[in-house]
Amino acid sequence: MPRSRKTILQTLLPAVAVLLLSLPASAGEKEADFFGLSLGLKGSAGGNYLTAPDHVPDSAAMFTIYKSGAGGWGAGGGLYTEFRVLWGYLGLEVDLLYDYSRNWAGVDFSQVVGTDWVYESHALRVPLLLKGSMDLDYLRVSLGLGPEFVIGVDAGTAIELSSGGEYVKDSDLDEARRAFRASKQIDTFLCADLGLAFRVWEMLSLTVDLRYAYNLTQPADYNDRVTYESSADGLAITTIASNTMDGRVLVGAAWEMAFGL
Repeated sequence: MPRSRKTILQTLLPAVAVLLLSLPASAGEKEADFFGLSLGLKGSAGGNYLTAPDHVPDSAAMFTIYKSGAGGWGAGGGLYTEFRVLWGYLGLEVDLLYDYSRNWAGVDFSQVVGTDWVYESHALRVPLLLKGSMDLDYLRVSLGLGPEFVIGVDAGTAIELSSGGEYVKDSDLDEARRAFRASKQIDTFLCADLGLAFRVWEMLSLTVDLRYAYNLTQPADYNDRVTYESSADGLAITTIASNTMDGRVLVGAAWEMAFGL
């Protein structure tokens, strides 16, 4: 081999080796950025449960609302943002979600007359979730935990006949409906979240979250959850409109951004 060609190869080969070593392991692989940000929307649906309170009075059925607990469903949606650091491994998610819940409990007045005592609540849910994440190609998996503030906006009630309607006067049922009331509440829940973010485009992800929340501030005693007030119109029964625990499935979409150091 001529000396000039040998000299050229000796010069080029080390440079080519350095270049090859500096390339990503695969053509589709991209070095992670130190900071990440997601802005998006989420819709939610799921179930609620209200545990039976302590020290339920042994009195007439209509005065022992939720003696055996109550349950229902909830749905809503809203905005969210997630900020990540340390190449995506650690993050903080903050949501602003509207949530509608509807719960009911069966109250039997006799062997033939049955009713469902229902309350509904409108609330804003604001979770602050500290999250650990891992990127697996086009999928990001995360686990989150933190407080969720549920701020009651409005509450309402209803009484629905489930059996024996022919034995109940409409006037008596209307009177019971006027007496049954609900009060809105501000609660703090402990929220756990399992999240999946599927990257469908360079800056767009579709998200799925499985979320469970447990109420840390709900009163345990019956007399703290249900209050009675007498007036010229009769007896008013007011119950706090909040869940003991609930689960939600959230589906959404997010605009993804990343920043280096």
